[in-house]
Amino acid sequence: MGQLKAPKISKSRQKMRGQIASRKKRDWISDKIRTIMNEYKKTGMVGRSTPKNKRMAQKQAIAIAYSMAHRENFAASEIEIQNDSMKDTLSGFRLLGGMIIATLLIDYALKAEMFKGGLRWDN
Repeated sequence: MGQLKAPKISKSRQKMRGQIASRKKRDWISDKIRTIMNEYKKTGMVGRSTPKNKRMAQKQAIAIAYSMAHRENFAASEIEIQNDSMKDTLSGFRLLGGMIIATLLIDYALKAEMFKGGLRWDN
């Protein structure tokens, strides 16, 4: 029996996976830096070293977080892709709803302006 091939993924789905993975990676890195800096505030140490000031500790924390991120896997699961696409759909509906409301308000303002001077049309 031959090897099975993985199903092809569309370019838009690949792009979506990449966006989710990069977002997960950024969040993980910032959380890791925050954790290391909180540890530095409590103990005065970053790992086993004692940096001379907060700036040097932050530099070390950033280097540690990025080096650890290279070893992690941030692949997007199917559930995360579906949730992300639902968020985009909902934000599109919100945008469309906002445009409709703005159009109605402009229409109302124009009619109110027209009726101020009576029911004359300038056509």
